[in-house]
Amino acid sequence: MNVSKSHLWFAVAAALISILTVPYSSAQQYGQQTEEALDRARKASAAGKYGDAVKEYKQASKLEHGSCFTCYLGLASAYAQVGDVSHADDNAVKAVGLAKTAKEKSLAHATKGSVLMRFGSEDAKRFAAAETEFRQALSTENTNAEVRFELGVCLLKQKKDEEGVRELKAVVSTSPNPTFVRQAELLITNPRRAREWFAPEFTASTLQGQKLSLHELSGKIVVLDFWATWCPPCRESLPEIKDLLKKYSREKLAVISISGDDDEAAWKDFVAKKNMDWPQVLGKQNRQIEEAFGVHAFPTYIVIDAEGVVRQRIVGLNPTQSVAYRLKDTLKGMKELN
Repeated sequence: MNVSKSHLWFAVAAALISILTVPYSSAQQYGQQTEEALDRARKASAAGKYGDAVKEYKQASKLEHGSCFTCYLGLASAYAQVGDVSHADDNAVKAVGLAKTAKEKSLAHATKGSVLMRFGSEDAKRFAAAETEFRQALSTENTNAEVRFELGVCLLKQKKDEEGVRELKAVVSTSPNPTFVRQAELLITNPRRAREWFAPEFTASTLQGQKLSLHELSGKIVVLDFWATWCPPCRESLPEIKDLLKKYSREKLAVISISGDDDEAAWKDFVAKKNMDWPQVLGKQNRQIEEAFGVHAFPTYIVIDAEGVVRQRIVGLNPTQSVAYRLKDTLKGMKELN
């Protein structure tokens, strides 16, 4: 199995940190230039341009001589989104140190906890430290269902299933966010999901006019193909994707290609010319899928088994091994395809 644990529950982590930081407006008063930089940073984050967001948050922090709580909270979020654990952690600590109001303290501790649990090495000490951060966040604002969700997952990771399920049931009864409610329900039903990389639920609209969801594909082997028309290795691997679809029945294997193209017309033209007759999704219209799986490079291939567990993650093209070769052993061992 070739699965990067750093992407475990990436979708929920990214969503939580985004909820915590992007819409947040600090009670602190900043100068006009700082507010303008913060506004640019938030817009960059919302567009998925986290490098630009980092630059703007740093500029805002410089203008405030390092005393900007919102800047550090935003930096923690932006760095976390790109998997830079060290900088995310450092900035979360700085945000905790600058927090003054109950709201700020809750946000800072929750962000610190999420970085500890989601984006670092998975070990008992980090989980215990994350649990402490989430409990501190809830002690200052105990109505935050998203933070309670994080605490529940953290407890399950430590095999404290009874406590974790109790927290998650509270999320189901109080959260207005359907994403967290759905994930909480899945975890309540099967706490093991917190300890393995179960693929996050997603829905998407395809070029062919279909509505796809991972839930509806349950029982099939799913290969997610993250690619782009401007990516030479992606184009080179196209015949092998077609070969996989010839080898295995589409009743048993589903391939979903998710394009990183910005030019929709060029994407549609390429798909038509190459007769790519399996589900095609335009990433910019379904950006949450790339974020959910922590995709930062093309091509990226993710294999999900019939239970929804991620079994393999392949990034880039290996000049000595074809995509089909790198996938074949994983697919060969899946009883659903035999």
